[in-house]
Amino acid sequence: MHLDWFILPSRWQKVIVDIWRNRARTLIVSLAIAVGVFATGTVLNAREILVREYGSDQDGALIASAVLHTLPFGDDLADRIAEIPGMAAAEGRRDVRTRVTTVSGDRRDLVLVAVPDFGNIQVDLLTPLEGSSSPGKRQVLLERQALEYLGVAIGDTVLVVLDSGAEKMLEIAGTVHDPQQVSPRISGQASGYVTPETMGALGLDELYNELHIRVAEHPQDEAHIQTIVDRVEEHLESTGRTVFARSIISESIAGPFIETVVLILSSLGLIILLLSSFLVVNALTALITQQVPQIGVMKLIGARRSQIIGLYMVTVLVYSLLAIAIGIPPAILTARFLMSGIV
Repeated sequence: MHLDWFILPSRWQKVIVDIWRNRARTLIVSLAIAVGVFATGTVLNAREILVREYGSDQDGALIASAVLHTLPFGDDLADRIAEIPGMAAAEGRRDVRTRVTTVSGDRRDLVLVAVPDFGNIQVDLLTPLEGSSSPGKRQVLLERQALEYLGVAIGDTVLVVLDSGAEKMLEIAGTVHDPQQVSPRISGQASGYVTPETMGALGLDELYNELHIRVAEHPQDEAHIQTIVDRVEEHLESTGRTVFARSIISESIAGPFIETVVLILSSLGLIILLLSSFLVVNALTALITQQVPQIGVMKLIGARRSQIIGLYMVTVLVYSLLAIAIGIPPAILTARFLMSGIV
């Protein structure tokens, strides 16, 4: 084996010598490129995390296909509706808007939703997080983002004020996650979940006025959902009830919001990528300008144009690898912080 095989061609030796001897310049150029890598990586990573986590959050959430508002009814009617062909499940709900006074003295909206059976929710699933998974009488489970919004903690007792002016005390028994709810700082209201018995303790009846239904097939086909809803309306009318309003849900309520955020992040990623490319071009142009005399010498001794281009392409590759090593790790960490800590 000849020792010559281990000796690099002179042009590659030049690349190594230039990078090593001009360590300060190498660091500056790499940092310039790393700025663009970091910014682009942060935005695109945040976008991917948002899309992935939102999809995971919606899978298995048993989101309602439609909501119908009608005269008060009980569990027996919802059970009969669930037996209509094409139906997967039907459950009653009742919500009432209340006001809560925070520790700081602010009054904020709290929507209380009556759920028939917390241990066997078939539509619009609630995932227990902390504390009790099923509230008792005069207890409430808050949506996880409501604690900070209302300035309360599990175990606290809150005073809720109804539209009638009546004031009632409720104990916070735990927290849940509702995939259908956006941050209360966006919607302007917090969400809490109670039993029908608690609604009775608030001075309201224990019946429901909203029918949440979930179709068995094609949950995103609005025409199919409409057909099933027509059957449900016919059944409700046969019992002497009138449907005051109905809404078809072919996607999550948070879907348009998420799509808007994804579009903004994608646009920002593209803009940052274009801006960072100018930064990279400027850095490399300055580098080549400094080496114009060396390029002239290489041409004088017979270096071909393709060889010189290849030499600087390898130099750029080394700078880029260093920039990726510098920029990607903090970009990933920053994206995770943005998604988990802020969004």
